[in-house]
Amino acid sequence: MLRQAQLPDSGVVIGEFERYLIARDAGGELIGGVGLELRGNDALLRSLVVCPEARGAGVGQALLAAAESLARGQGIDTLYLLTLDAAAFFHALGFVAQERESVPHGI
Repeated sequence: MLRQAQLPDSGVVIGEFERYLIARDAGGELIGGVGLELRGNDALLRSLVVCPEARGAGVGQALLAAAESLARGQGIDTLYLLTLDAAAFFHALGFVAQERESVPHGI
């Protein structure tokens, strides 16, 4: 699904669910996922993806909310993300654009 959406899949470890959350439909089919890459008190939101058939149904928002909750539970102060084509989605949910130079080096 990540490759189909042209998102990076490096660093995604199968079975490491404490840092990679998945969404399934009522039939158990994988319909989305999102990862967190922890860097001290900061984290990088990685590869939020929803399969085309499930888009527009709130799956992305639910995955993001779950990732934010997981980050809070891990003591994360700031959650960062890099995007080329989903800025409007994240902005509508409260994320603020920053210049890459102002982001901590570990991110």
